[in-house]
Order: sequence, then structure tokens, then C-alpha cells
Amino acid sequence: MNPFLSILIPTRSRAAYLKYAIQSAINIPAEDIEIIVSENYSSDNSLEVCDSFSDSRLRIIRPLSPLPMHENWELLIKESRGEWVTFVGDDDAVMPHCIDHLKYLFHKYPQAEAIVSPKAYYFWSGCQELHGTTSASFSFKTGEQWRDSKKQLQLCLEGNLDYRNLPQMYSGGFQRRSLINRVMRAQSGQYFRSVTPDAYSALMAGIFTYRYLEMGVPLIWGGTSPHRSLESGQSSHKDRKADFTGMHNEDSLTINRTLGDLDVFTFPLVFFEAFISAFPLTPYSELSMKKVRSLYLNAVTKFRSKGNEAAVIKLANDLGFDIPPRNRMYLFVSRLCRRILDNMTRVYLHTKGYFFKRNRKDLFTHVFSYRSDSHQHHPNILSCDSRLSEGYTQWLKMSE
Repeated sequence: MNPFLSILIPTRSRAAYLKYAIQSAINIPAEDIEIIVSENYSSDNSLEVCDSFSDSRLRIIRPLSPLPMHENWELLIKESRGEWVTFVGDDDAVMPHCIDHLKYLFHKYPQAEAIVSPKAYYFWSGCQELHGTTSASFSFKTGEQWRDSKKQLQLCLEGNLDYRNLPQMYSGGFQRRSLINRVMRAQSGQYFRSVTPDAYSALMAGIFTYRYLEMGVPLIWGGTSPHRSLESGQSSHKDRKADFTGMHNEDSLTINRTLGDLDVFTFPLVFFEAFISAFPLTPYSELSMKKVRSLYLNAVTKFRSKGNEAAVIKLANDLGFDIPPRNRMYLFVSRLCRRILDNMTRVYLHTKGYFFKRNRKDLFTHVFSYRSDSHQHHPNILSCDSRLSEGYTQWLKMSE
């Protein structure tokens, strides 16, 4: 029988964190899971870390040659056999109750093909300068809610919703094998056709389902390590260029030049890159310079609010746009126009029935929250397991 869940861990040169990601999956007390790690020719001792584990559910693979990120993900998804699939970053971790809660949802909502859980954050030591003092933060809420995939997808394309709220196969999102197979049939046996595989999986969930399930229980840690940096409040891999383009061969995907090289980026731009790459599954009629320019101006506002004028210049050069004047009146007018446009959009969406009468807080009942500023108490991502157990126990009592 095929496993119920495939936990897929792509990794490259982050041995210090990888051992915790693998251990978190091994700690799950269930036999019907598979854990597959693709060690992508790391420059550190990542392969030795992989080989240090002995578990019948764990399989270590290595590509024939170094792969760009999306090809490494493609390799993993084709190696997997589980009914449900999720990718776990090598500085992330799986929570102990993950398999139990996923099975609970599977039996309660057997028609579900895409599921998204709330974000939970762990900040590895060394992130304080960029992220503040927080070491761990998460919350549990009761309740589940169906979301309209097409409406949520449209909100992402309009820049009114972060694509990470969609059920991407990463960072707390899960996709069912039937959905994965449907995507691959439509793309000649391939799943990822974008250099940003997490965004592409979110896009595919929006295209190939009519609704997805959102829940209030976190299942995956989103780890942030010093290997990552922040640009204008947006997460960015320091080795993004190396991962996305540095290992490409002549047959590999490349970033659509309309969007520059994504060295400097915002999440709406990344999601739009996935949208472009999905053609002809996505209509080119929605691709216009007007749309790209609106994303660019939004990025300018965000970069300048953080004082990052160098990022503005870099993005303008990539896209071939003039740099907007930097003065208080321009910022005031641009922010006022953005606020008016956002309000008009919300009114329009509300009249179309896109928003529920009750807000998100009413749909989910709060049960348990935890936040810590102590890396002494939480020196690694597994040190929070007792708090997670406390939260899940409270959730079980509330749900009885």
C-alpha cells in the first residue's frame, strides 16, 4: 500500500538545520508515511547528516548532477507515492501531531484535495538583527473553512492576498495525489514549470480545484535561518540567484525577462512570474505591461518604506521602467491612491459576495497561543514540541 503522507525535503548546503528537519519527520509515530530527502550536491556535510539516520521510512536520493530548485522539487514529487504530499524546507520542521490531524481532516472532508494550515514561525539563532527577538510563535484555533479557489486566486493576482495563503505544497500546505496527477496530465507529465516552485504549486491549486480547505491548526514549522535575509519586509534567499539560475543547463527553465532576474523581488512579483510560466494554462490576456507596472510601483512603495532605494534602482533597471521621483508629495499621493483603490476593490468584492459577513476571527475560535523571545529555552526547532503538545491537547478538548 502507498503511504498516507509523503514528506519531501529538498536540501543544499544547510547541514546545521537539516538534521532537525529530518528528525522532526522521523519523530512522527506512524508507519504509513515516507520521508524523502534530495541532497543536491551540498558543499558542507549534508550528505553525512542524511546517512546518519536509520529509519525504514526514510529514503535519501541524490540527483545525477546539481539541479536548480524547481528541478530538484520535480525529482522529489516524481519519487513520492503518498496520498498526500508536502514539501518541508531544510530549516523547517514537521510538527508531532501533523499526521494525526491530517487523517482527522481526511475522514471529515474526504472530498478535499488541497489543505492549508496557519503559519507557525521559528527563528534560528542569528536572525535577531533582521527579525527581532522572537524565537518561536504559533497559535491553535478550532474550526475549518472551505475557501473558493478561484476567488482567492484572483485576489492574489490583484495583489490583495499573499499567495502563501493558498494551499501551496510547502510551508504548511498539502496537496492530494489526485490533484497532483491532474496537474501533471495537463502538463505532459511535469508539475513545476516555474523557477519559483512554491508559488507555482499555489497557482496550480487555484487553477485545478474549485475550493480548498483552510484550518486553524498549524502542522509545519516555517523556519527562518541566517541563510535568509529580508528585503523590504519580504523573505529572500541569499543564494536565490544560485539556486534559481546558477545550476541551470541549456534546457532548464529561466525567469521571464519581463520580471527581471528576481534578485530584488516582492511576493506579488514572484506569484506573477509563476502565472506567466503556466501559459497556456493561464490566459495571456491578463499579462500586460499595465499589470507589471502596477506590481513595480507597489514594490517601489514597499522598498522605499524600508529605506531601500538601491532595490528600487535595481528593479527599475531590470524592468526598463523610469524611477519614480522620491518626494513626500509623491509618496502621499501614491499611498492615497493605493488606499482609495484598495477600498474600491473591497467594496466591489463585497458586493459580489466575495467576503463573508463574519470575519476570519469569527470563523475560527482561538484556543492556544505561544510566543517566546528566548533562544536559551528554545535552542532549536524541536525544543518547542512540549508547547505544541500542550496546544494540540487544548484543541482536542475544545473540539470534543
